[in-house]
Parts: sequence; structure tokens; C-alpha cells
Amino acid sequence: MPLNPAQIDLSASTAAAVAAARAAGHAAATAHVPTHAQAAATYARKAIAAADRADTPLGREREWQQRHLPERLWPLAFPSGPAR
Repeated sequence: MPLNPAQIDLSASTAAAVAAARAAGHAAATAHVPTHAQAAATYARKAIAAADRADTPLGREREWQQRHLPERLWPLAFPSGPAR
């Protein structure tokens, strides 16, 4: 039986885990609807913020995502513009 991404976050015990589950679900759904990439990036940043890890601040995560995503896809993943 396939895993239902909507149910993954229901079993998560922390805000970081919920955001990470949602990021994974949206990343998988990007193959179906490209605009899910926006939500995947947003939830990944929320997961990092919720985990409150000083060694991976939100800005560094966005920069990492930007470095690894082809520039032609930036408008989809970063509708407010790339990190400066």
C-alpha cells in the first residue's frame, strides 16, 4: 500500500518533524505538479527553523537550495526572488 503523505505529518511529534514530512510530500508531488517545489522549499526552511539548529540558519538553507537547483527553475522555487 502506498504511503499517504497527508498522514505522515499526523504521526510526527514535533513541529520540525511535521514540516519535514510536508517538505518530503511536496518534493515527491513536484513530479506531478511543478509548483509543489515552492511548498517543498518553504517547508524545508520551516523544518530547519522549528529544529532551531544554530549551525544551519534559514538563510544558509535557502542558499544551498539555490546552488543545487537549476537557475531556470528559480522562479518556481523562489517566487520572491533568489537569495542575495
